[in-house]
Amino acid sequence: MVELIFENHIQTLWKSRPSHPLREQAWERFCALGLPKKKGSSFQHVPLQALYRSSLTQVEPQVEPKVPAQVLSLEEAYVTYGAYLKGRWSKLLKGEKDPFAALNGALYGQGHFLYIPAKQKIELPIHLLSSRLHVVVGAHSEVALKIAHQPGQWISSYVDIHLEAGARCHLETHHNDLKETIAFDHLRVTVSKGGYFKALHLTDGSACVRRDVHVQLLGEGAETSLLGAYELKGVAQAHHHICVEHVAPHCRSMQLFKGVLHEASRSSFEGKIYVHPEAQKTDAYQMNKNLLFSDRAIACSKPNLEILADDVKASHGSTTGQLAEEELFYLRSRGLDEAQARSLLIEAFLKEVTEQCSI
Repeated sequence: MVELIFENHIQTLWKSRPSHPLREQAWERFCALGLPKKKGSSFQHVPLQALYRSSLTQVEPQVEPKVPAQVLSLEEAYVTYGAYLKGRWSKLLKGEKDPFAALNGALYGQGHFLYIPAKQKIELPIHLLSSRLHVVVGAHSEVALKIAHQPGQWISSYVDIHLEAGARCHLETHHNDLKETIAFDHLRVTVSKGGYFKALHLTDGSACVRRDVHVQLLGEGAETSLLGAYELKGVAQAHHHICVEHVAPHCRSMQLFKGVLHEASRSSFEGKIYVHPEAQKTDAYQMNKNLLFSDRAIACSKPNLEILADDVKASHGSTTGQLAEEELFYLRSRGLDEAQARSLLIEAFLKEVTEQCSI
C-alpha cells in the first residue's frame, strides 16, 4: 500500500513537470526498472519504507554566481550542446540499473551543464548546489568541484562527468547536518586515455544517505581514486554502492571507505571491480574499514571482484572492529580524558581519507 501511494505521488509530480523528450525518456526507463525490491538487491540495507512515506520535497537547483568557467542551465545547454547531451543522456539511461537515477532525470531534469575547454586549468574550486549536473572536462584540462546540499525531506542528485584525454577532475561531496534528510546521490563518470578522476565523499550522518557510483575507465592509462569517510550517530545511516569498470589496459583504480558508527547507526558498503577481457595490466585496490562504538551499531560490507583478464593486479578487503582498549588506555595514561582520547583515535582512524580533502 505504501509503495502504491509513493508511485501515485511520483506520477503526480511527473505530470506537473514541463514536457521534454529527455525527461520522457528518463521516465520510460524508470517505469521499465520499477521500484527496487529489497531482498537480494543493492537496496537491501536501505530503509525504503521511510522514503515511500516522505513527501518528496526537493530543493531547486542552484549554482553560485561568478564561477570561473561556463556554467549553463540544461535548457540553455540544449541549444549549443544539444547533440552531445541527447547522445550522452540516451547512453547513460540505456545502461542505467538504478531506478532512482532514472527518476532524477524524469523529475528534476532542470539542472546545469559545465564545459571546461581543452588545456584549461581552473585555479579555484567551483561550488555547486544542483539536483542534476553534467560536466565535460576537455583534453588536458583540470578542475575541482565541490557539491553541497540544502536540507529537504528527500534529496535526489545526479552528477555525470566525462573526462577527455589527459583531463583531471577532483570532486568533493559533503552531507553535513541533514539529520532529517533521505539523500540519494548518483555519480556516473567516464575517463578517457590518461585521464584521472578523484572523488571524496564525507558525511556526518542524516536519516539516510545512499551514494551510487559507477566509474568507467575507457582509455589506456586512465585512473580513478574513490574515497569516503562517514561518522554516524543516533540512528543515522550511510550506504555506498560502488562499481569501477576497467575497460582498457594499463588502468588503475583505488577505493577506500572508512566509517565510524555510534549508538544504533547503520552502514553498508557494496563495492565491485569489474575487469573486462581486454583490460590487461589492470591495477585495482578496494578496501572498506569500519569502527564500531556500540553493540547496536551495524556495518555490512561486501567487496568483490569480477576479473575476465589474466594479467591483473587486484586486491579487496574489509575490516570491522571495536576501539582497541590498549590504545585508549595509553592515551588516558598520558593525561587525556576518555572523550578526548576517543576523539583523537577517531580522527586518526579517518585521517587516511579526510587528509585528502583539498577543496
